[in-house]
Amino acid sequence: MIVGLSALAVAGGLLLGRWVASRHRQGQPASPESGESPELESGSGAAIGTGDGNVKTDGRPERGESEEAVDWRAFPCALGDIVLRTVDHDEAWLAGALVLREDAPAAVLFIAPDAAGERAIYVRARPSGDVLWLLPVRESVTVGAEPPGAIEIDGLRFERRRRLPFRAQRIGTGAPDVVGTAIVGEYAAASGEVAVVVIAEGVGRTWRGKRLGEGEYEVWSGGEGDD
Repeated sequence: MIVGLSALAVAGGLLLGRWVASRHRQGQPASPESGESPELESGSGAAIGTGDGNVKTDGRPERGESEEAVDWRAFPCALGDIVLRTVDHDEAWLAGALVLREDAPAAVLFIAPDAAGERAIYVRARPSGDVLWLLPVRESVTVGAEPPGAIEIDGLRFERRRRLPFRAQRIGTGAPDVVGTAIVGEYAAASGEVAVVVIAEGVGRTWRGKRLGEGEYEVWSGGEGDD
């Protein structure tokens, strides 16, 4: 019964995300018009120090949506695309995005709902062609107002490689509830694993996973980055 309900919830989230992405591609507002009543879920990733996943379930629309244009051609993938990991053909459909801006978009944390939770794909602007294939960390990770020099997850030490202050823009459905200024920490472990920490308004979220280079993934276009 519980498994069935979870599957239905994931399927509903994917259909809703496709609706939002298609309206975004058409230049229409993501919020429903009169007579339409899809509900958007928000929140993703683990709230560091709480372990609760920080996923909203109250059905409220996404907050912090912005109509600032994003040139998706600057990134390896775009909102609405499907990223396929070639080693096992695992898929991630990019339903939501946290666009991280300097003067222009410099990085994106995509959210892809699935039965196991909220997968995330983190990319930086070209010439980088790597994608970070991530899952939210559910355990408590102690951080402060800044991404620390090192963090420990499941006994594995991750060293910080970059600290990046950004202005955050939320698009689509399922993106972390982050608006305004966000500080991103990019981490790597000796094992080759990577982690990403996002801190905003004193709240931290973290994701952990693997780096995929070009040739280790494929992108099936959803049309967002097309001319």
